[in-house]
Amino acid sequence: MQGQTQNYKEMKITKKIAAVLASLFLVPSVSAVAAGFDTGYRGFVDLGYTVGVGDYSDGRFEVTTTHGYQALPWLFVGGGFGVNAWGDGFVSVPIFADARFDICKGVFTNSRLNPFVDVKIGGSAGDAQGFYFHPSVGLRFAALDKLGVSFAIGYTLNNVEVVDFDIIGGGSIHENFGGISFKVGVDF
Repeated sequence: MQGQTQNYKEMKITKKIAAVLASLFLVPSVSAVAAGFDTGYRGFVDLGYTVGVGDYSDGRFEVTTTHGYQALPWLFVGGGFGVNAWGDGFVSVPIFADARFDICKGVFTNSRLNPFVDVKIGGSAGDAQGFYFHPSVGLRFAALDKLGVSFAIGYTLNNVEVVDFDIIGGGSIHENFGGISFKVGVDF
C-alpha cells in the first residue's frame, strides 16, 4: 500500500513538471504566432555602424544578411555573412551562424513591437581575419504581416591576428577589433 502511495505522489510530481515544461514552450509559441511569426524561411538585412572600442578603435560601417529557418515561433536559426568597411580602406567579411530569440511576453504580446536577443558567432575573412562574435538586443516593429523593421544595439568582438614587425623575426599578436554596434534592419 505504501509503494502505491509513493508511485501516486511521483506521478503527480511528474505531471506538474510536464505541465510547467509545456507552458514554457507553449506560451511563448502562442504569443509569437499572435505577433506574426510562423515557422519556415526567414531572412534579415541589417545596416549599421560600429564605434570601435577595442585595440583597433576605429569605427566601421556594416552590412549583413542572414537567412535561415524560424524553427519555433520564438527561435530563428540560420547563417549569414557581411561586409565591414573602415574609413581607411580596411575591409573584413564576417561569416557566421546566427540564433535569434524573439521575446513575446508581458506588455509586448498583443503589440506590433517585439523585443529580441540575437547572437552571431563565426569567423571573419579579408583584412581582419579571426574569431567573430556579435550578441545584440533590439526591438522589432511589425510593418506588415511578414515584414518587420528592427533597431538593435550590440557588441562586436573580432579577435584578429595582426603581424607585428616590431617583434624580432616578424611575429604576430592578437588584437580585438571590437566595438559597440548600432543597427537598423529589415526582416522578411
